[in-house]
Amino acid sequence: MEDLKIYNDFNQYIKALKRIADKSLIVIAVRDALTFSNYNHKELYNELQSIGFSINLNGSFRESYIGILNKGTVLYEERAKDVLTPLSYNSNGIQVISKGYSCGNFCSIKKDGDEYALNGIGLNIVVFDAEENNFIDSVSVNLLKESVTMSRYEKSAWENKLLELKRFGIQPFTFYLPKLDDIQNKSDWETLLYNLIIESGNRQATQGIIAKNVDKYYELSGMNTCYDSIEEFKEHLNNPCRVLRGNLYSKNVYYKGKYLNIDWAGRRMVTDTPADYDFTVHMFGDSVGLLWEIKDSDTAASRLQNLFNVNGIKAKVINYSVAGLSLDNIMNYITDSEIKQGDIVVVLCSGGKSDRRRESWLKRNGIYSEYMVEEFQRPHNYGEVFYDANHFNHNGLKVVAEIMFDKINDYLQTMTYRPVVDKPKGVLPPPNFQSYPHGLLKLKNIKNKSAA
Repeated sequence: MEDLKIYNDFNQYIKALKRIADKSLIVIAVRDALTFSNYNHKELYNELQSIGFSINLNGSFRESYIGILNKGTVLYEERAKDVLTPLSYNSNGIQVISKGYSCGNFCSIKKDGDEYALNGIGLNIVVFDAEENNFIDSVSVNLLKESVTMSRYEKSAWENKLLELKRFGIQPFTFYLPKLDDIQNKSDWETLLYNLIIESGNRQATQGIIAKNVDKYYELSGMNTCYDSIEEFKEHLNNPCRVLRGNLYSKNVYYKGKYLNIDWAGRRMVTDTPADYDFTVHMFGDSVGLLWEIKDSDTAASRLQNLFNVNGIKAKVINYSVAGLSLDNIMNYITDSEIKQGDIVVVLCSGGKSDRRRESWLKRNGIYSEYMVEEFQRPHNYGEVFYDANHFNHNGLKVVAEIMFDKINDYLQTMTYRPVVDKPKGVLPPPNFQSYPHGLLKLKNIKNKSAA
C-alpha cells in the first residue's frame, strides 16, 4: 500500500488516493464549510469525484456531506441540500457525522468506536486498508482560502512521553473527566450550578457565591453526605492548599490538617497505603486529582487505593496532583519523578470534547485513554456528582475510581513485559524481567536480584 503520509499537497494526495482506491476504504465528512464563492476549487472537486465518488462538491458552501468509498464502490454518499441539515451514517462498524456551519459545525469519522477524523474545517478524509482493515491516514483539507491547506494529527511532546514510558515497561493510563457543560439532562442542582456560572461569568466567582451561601449549597451539592458537619466543609472552602510555582511544573506546599494533608514532597495524602506492595501507581493530575474540597479519604487516589486493598492487589498509590497543571507540566513532573519499570502511571485531568482525538490516538498506540462523559450522563443512580462546574464531589469520585480500577485490573491480568533499549530521562535503569501467572510483577524480588 502506498504511503499517503509523504504527501502534503492536496493535488498530489488526490492522485495517490486514485492509485489505491481499489484497495482502500475512503471516508469523507465535511465540517463548517468547503469554500467561499470567490475561491474556485472546481478542478479539485472534479479530481476528488474521479476517485469514484458520484457527487460533485463544487458550489457547496455550508452544507453537510458524507462520502464512503470501499474498493472503488460507493457505499454511501449524500450532500445536504439545506445548510441546516446534518448528515449521519452508521453501519458495518463505520459511524460518520457531518454538520455544516449552520447546523452544528462538527464532523466525526469512527471505526469500531474509535475516532479518526481531525474535525478540521472543510474536508475530513480518513483512509483504511480495506483488505487488512488497518488505519492508513487521516487529513483535514481547508478550502476556505485561495491557497488550500492540508493538515494531519501531529504527536505532541506529551504523547511522545507516554509512548516512551510504555516502551520502558511503565504502563500509562489517561482519564479525562467531563465538565458540567458536557452533561445533558442536568439535575436540579446541576441546572442551578450551571445558571450560577452563566450569571457570575467564571468558576472563581461561582465558588465565591457558593462560599457566601454555604448553608444552602452544602446540602444541594450533596456535600452534606461527605462531611459530618458544615464546619468541616468550611475548612476546605478556605482552600488551605498552597502551590509552589516552578518553571517546569508546580508542587503543593506542605500542609497538615484534619481532613486535608500534603506531605513534604508536595503529594496529597492517600489513605490506607500498604507497607508491603508489589508495584506503585503514580497518579498525576490537575485540580480534579487534588480537590481540596474533598477529604483525603474521598479523593480518586484514595478510593483507588481502597479498591486495590479490598481486592487483594498489592499496589501503593501516590497522588502528585496539583491544581492548575497543564499536560506539559505533568509531563515534566513525570520525568522528574522516581518511577520504576513495572509501575503504572495514571493521569487524571479535566477533559473536553477536544480530548476525543487524543483518546483514540492513544488507544491505537496501546495506551488506555478514556473521556468519561458517557458514564455521567443522566439518568444514573450516583446521586449528585458535581461540586462545582469543573470538579466532582465524593460521589462522582467514587465512580471515577471504580472505572479506573476496572481498566487497570484488566491490564494487570494480561500484563507482559519486554526488554527495551532506551531509558527515559529521570527514570531508574530497568531491573531484570520476571513473569508470573496472574500477571502481577513482583517488583520486590526483581529489586533484590538487581541489587545482587
